[in-house]
Amino acid sequence: MSQLAVENSFRKAKKYLSINDYDNASKIYKEILNIYPKNIRAQNFLKTMNEKLSHIKLEEFNNFFSKNLFLEAEKKGNELYKDFKEHIPFLRQFGTIKANLNKIDEAKEIFLQLLKYETNPYMTLNNLGNIFYLQKDYDQATYYFKKSIKENPNFGLVYNGLGLIFLIKKDFNKAIENFEKCIEYDDNEFTAYINLGNCYKQLENFDKAIEYYEKATTSPTKKHEALNNIGIIHSLNNNDTVAIDYFSKAIEIKPDFNEPYYNRAKVFGKNKNTEKAILDYKQALKIDPNDIQSYNLLALIYYEKKEYQKAIELFLKSYQVEQNDHQTVNNLGLCYLAIKNFELSIKYFQEAIDLDPVDPISYNNKGNVLMEMSKFDEALQTFQRALSLDPSNHKSLLNLGNLKVIKSEYSEAIKCYELAIRLKNNYADAYFNLAMVKLLFSDFENGFRLYEWRLDQNRDFKIFDSDINKRWNGIDNLEGKTIIILAEQGLGDTIQFARFVDFFDTKKTKVVLKVQDCLKELISTMSKNITIIGNSEKIGKFDYQIPLLSIPYAFNLTYKTVPKYFQYLKAKENLIKYWEKKIGLNKLKIGIAWKGSDTNADRFRSFSPKEFEILSTLQNVTLVSLQKNRSKDLKPLKSIKILDFTDEIDEGPQAFLDTAAIIKNLDLVITCDTSIAHLSGALGCPTYIMLGEKHDWRWFLNNNDSIWYSSVKLFRQTNLENWKHSFQEMKNTLIQDFNL
Repeated sequence: MSQLAVENSFRKAKKYLSINDYDNASKIYKEILNIYPKNIRAQNFLKTMNEKLSHIKLEEFNNFFSKNLFLEAEKKGNELYKDFKEHIPFLRQFGTIKANLNKIDEAKEIFLQLLKYETNPYMTLNNLGNIFYLQKDYDQATYYFKKSIKENPNFGLVYNGLGLIFLIKKDFNKAIENFEKCIEYDDNEFTAYINLGNCYKQLENFDKAIEYYEKATTSPTKKHEALNNIGIIHSLNNNDTVAIDYFSKAIEIKPDFNEPYYNRAKVFGKNKNTEKAILDYKQALKIDPNDIQSYNLLALIYYEKKEYQKAIELFLKSYQVEQNDHQTVNNLGLCYLAIKNFELSIKYFQEAIDLDPVDPISYNNKGNVLMEMSKFDEALQTFQRALSLDPSNHKSLLNLGNLKVIKSEYSEAIKCYELAIRLKNNYADAYFNLAMVKLLFSDFENGFRLYEWRLDQNRDFKIFDSDINKRWNGIDNLEGKTIIILAEQGLGDTIQFARFVDFFDTKKTKVVLKVQDCLKELISTMSKNITIIGNSEKIGKFDYQIPLLSIPYAFNLTYKTVPKYFQYLKAKENLIKYWEKKIGLNKLKIGIAWKGSDTNADRFRSFSPKEFEILSTLQNVTLVSLQKNRSKDLKPLKSIKILDFTDEIDEGPQAFLDTAAIIKNLDLVITCDTSIAHLSGALGCPTYIMLGEKHDWRWFLNNNDSIWYSSVKLFRQTNLENWKHSFQEMKNTLIQDFNL
């Protein structure tokens, strides 16, 4: 490059500089220096230009910082760091930016570097204290806070940081002392007022807490936080309307602040305002997608609504945010248990145990899954482990009692239930399960008394209407009064206990029995002296009410005083004739049913229809399916003739009238313990009930017949996993009873 070319390059670079095109100018100077490395003029121009360029970038950096545009400021800071690593104001701001972006380790390194250059580093020492506080290294945080105080005892902010450490350590006196010092040296540090309020909240001095929160409401930057905290205090005092008002004010001031949405949602949830709670949790999560508490509480709402898939989706989102959150993992286990995905359920309960090996709740939950999987020995060990960790865990005692019932260890079961009750006097589930055992042993006096606790259980017993309040106690005179009897629980329960309506003197008392809509017409065949209404019908005026299954207790029913009924329900004659033609005149017609509902309580009572193949060797036998909506179960059965009319049976209030008419055309009904068993027995038809080894109390322990129905015979499973023996016994009895 000639000297003339060099001069032209300088002129060209100058033009680029005039339009602030520093990149092209820099290229030219570098080209000159590549040929003439000792060109002082090019060196100076390049140095000056780089300094000017750095200061422009520094101005841009400062501008972004002042506007709290931290991402943009960080990008510029990364470009400047090499040239400004000894520049104190830059390092101070750059460290602050890294901290605000939650890049804690990078912030720490910058502040430690800054200490090398500062002569009075009290602010940097305070920042380092805050960094170690965020990292939960409270000893190091305390060290730096105290060093900051030594450098400048009048710097108020450092006392706030030190107070927070004492607050975490629950040393409230020292925490309060430091927060007050913060305010003494800087009465505009409103964070300290909020922290003082937090101290007094922890001490349950709510009036004092509100006093300090109120002082923080004068701050334009802290008002929303203070209002939110005042709302929390009112919610703790159950002043829910006032609490909601404060949360709403906080939201109005700062709509992108997620905490008041979360807190308001909790209050809505507590007051059963579910839809509003859902909306607030969703808004909280929109603002902060990492808010695991909102995920969990929203998921629990869906869990309570039995919308398990929605609950699972939310718990999994929480799990993605924080895999070590014990409660989230445990809740996932509960959800998968609810949908009977036992493999995933036990996976998450075991994960919860791994996270907290001394938490009895996770062991208890795992035990429930193992019991559902019929792994009874493992379940026993797991419940025992839960109780070893917490001998006062009433839920584990209840579940252990349930397991003892399954294992036929009834005296041990009673001990478990009674101990659970001693630990929690109003433990309705324990009273209920104890009632089941007492009734199983035909102890009606204690059994039906304890059975009243079912009304306090969190169950799906839909007994009381909202306008019903006056419960009949079994003593008050009913002459000239109206009493409403409310059916409850399953269809079989209603059919069985409807007979006890006869205990009331219908000549002196108006008796109204409210039953499931599908049973109305059937139950109406029982008596003309009572009024039968469906569940969807409104109740008129009344004086008293009583749940249907409370009648035995109200009338002091004993095992020996159960009335003997051969038949108390009737089938319609026109329907009997209709189904007679449909079924035909086969020699021996046997109705069959094999499955109860899909609830946990029914899993021991159901069996496969293949068990009926044992009857295939019998001549001139026709089976008639009485199992609604289970036609697909019969397709594999080829060896025996089965008539299936269940798709033709009426729905709604007429549903059981067809079934009753079909049964009256049969010679025998063979069924599991389900509503068909009670219907057939109440119609006085010969009935064989196949009982699982673990069965309902009403069949007692060793009876071969039933006190409830004269036409019923009982066949008991002897092995929980095998029905072969009981079906063989049933077949032998069938041959004998019908001379086959």
